[in-house]
Amino acid sequence: MNLNKQTNLIQLILNIFTKWSNQFVNIFLGIFLIPIYLKYLGKDGFGIISLLILIVSYSSLLDFGLRSSLSRFLTEKRSEKNTKEYNQLITTSLYIYIFLSLFIITILNIFIDNIIAFFNIPLKFYSNVKFLIQYYISFNIFVSFLTPIVKAVIISHNRFDIINNIQTLSNIIYGVLIVLFLSYFKLGINGWVVASIVKILFEFFIFLWISKQIIFQVKLNLFCLKQISNLLKLGVKLFVLNVMDLISIRSDPIIISHFFGPAGVALYRPGLNLSRTTNELVSAIRNQLYALTVMFQTTGENKKNILLLLNGTKFSFLFAILLNVILIIYADTIIGVWLRNLLNNSDYKIATIILMCWGIINILNSSSGTQWSILFGINKLDFLLLIQIITGIVNIIISYILVGYSHFGIIGALLPTILMGIIRRPILTIYTANVCKISPYIYFQESYLGALFVLLLLLLGSYLIKLFVRPMDIIQLIICSILTMILWGILVWLVGFTDKDKTICLNVIQHFKSYFYSRGI
Repeated sequence: MNLNKQTNLIQLILNIFTKWSNQFVNIFLGIFLIPIYLKYLGKDGFGIISLLILIVSYSSLLDFGLRSSLSRFLTEKRSEKNTKEYNQLITTSLYIYIFLSLFIITILNIFIDNIIAFFNIPLKFYSNVKFLIQYYISFNIFVSFLTPIVKAVIISHNRFDIINNIQTLSNIIYGVLIVLFLSYFKLGINGWVVASIVKILFEFFIFLWISKQIIFQVKLNLFCLKQISNLLKLGVKLFVLNVMDLISIRSDPIIISHFFGPAGVALYRPGLNLSRTTNELVSAIRNQLYALTVMFQTTGENKKNILLLLNGTKFSFLFAILLNVILIIYADTIIGVWLRNLLNNSDYKIATIILMCWGIINILNSSSGTQWSILFGINKLDFLLLIQIITGIVNIIISYILVGYSHFGIIGALLPTILMGIIRRPILTIYTANVCKISPYIYFQESYLGALFVLLLLLLGSYLIKLFVRPMDIIQLIICSILTMILWGILVWLVGFTDKDKTICLNVIQHFKSYFYSRGI
């Protein structure tokens, strides 16, 4: 299998569009499946599976950042054409992942009763949840620690499109199984477990098969202590960054569950799922660039990284503005159309405000553009690490106080995240500009000024559209969204884009047309 057949530009576009396709499927499944979860599992049951997913997510953080570190170093060794160290990295990481997964599974089973007690699980679910943690979660953790190795091989060839297509197919299979097992066979949480296991195994074996086409070697004598050191030097930094992400955002369900039980998580989850899925559409641009930034850093093409920073930040931020303005302005209609019949009036208002808050958080996070890809690619993460540690600790302290001891309740989990985003973003923007040796003023002018005008005008215009249409059902919501998209397109072309940006867009379209034409498509 030839994994190197595309030019960088064509491959980048394919990576982005396949990721978008994957996320559109996820959006549809999220909207479609959450009412099924709530109907057939109830708020407690849905909250429980959300917490089980959370445990697996937390466990994945305990790989000490090795999965991202492995992808970066495999990309670097491939760029250097260093086959020996490439295969050493794969073999060494396999040993590490097996050890870590078994260690985490052991610790999880030792403290299983403490975990269930902390999550405030109702007594009637206690034995079932304990069984699921002992067997399903343990199995899930073991497989999920092996999958990043085979994915890293594919990523090192900048073939995110392959990964995206496989995940799209596995998500569709998962959605079909959930409908069958919950609504038709009435299997409850056990049906969700079976569907999840099928999804996990399907992805792992397909990724493994594709990776073996590259003929990488996994042999006992390729284990290398030096590679452990290389992986951990960067991996520990990524681990701390992931922990800070957990503290500032992913800890919210834990805090909410501690004070309000699984039912509180069930109210928090819809807004989180929808905003996370739309945010993935934006991150498809920036999170799939680091293979290129590593290659440019390795080959000394630093000017290309500067262009990726300037143009990537502007384009990804502008795209994020469209998606999240829709979430913010039409939040009440979205929740109403989606879940109104399943929630009482008080829960409906809470879910609406949560969705609006997530829209604001996504805009703040997306304004970072391609900063992460650049800093990761050139291995300059120390200052970012410091800022994340400080703001993450402050975030969790304030969240705990607001959720448990103020009138904000569940919504209080998100207010500190918004505040920390407002503080953190300008600091890291200036730092990234200095690292890339460009003026922060030029970076702001090139990447942010026009986008901020688009944001303000689109918020105003969308609010006026809402007042005029007064959306109450799915058809009116779609009409409002289409009008907002049209307004966004006009504003981007007239206000957000410079003449140079317009030329870039037209050239990309022409380049892609030529690519398809040359292949007879």
